[in-house]
Amino acid sequence: MSDLSWAACPDWWEKLQAGATPIPALDLDDNLAEIAVALFDKLVVPDIPGQPTMGEAAEESGAGMVGTRGGLVQDYSDCACVR
Repeated sequence: MSDLSWAACPDWWEKLQAGATPIPALDLDDNLAEIAVALFDKLVVPDIPGQPTMGEAAEESGAGMVGTRGGLVQDYSDCACVR
């Protein structure tokens, strides 16, 4: 592999080869992630017969993505925000 030090996850190839997700370590708040997944799991999917919840219909990877996004702690104080 060429030099990938510029990438968000420079060791992505090694992680894929090991069966891991090629996502860099993130600063997560476990409590916020848990709350996000609990809420996600309760959402109803009206388009599926029987109207299961997302917790019933989504695979574990779906809950993992929701937990990651919901628990992400990022300091935006140095960003230019559109108001």
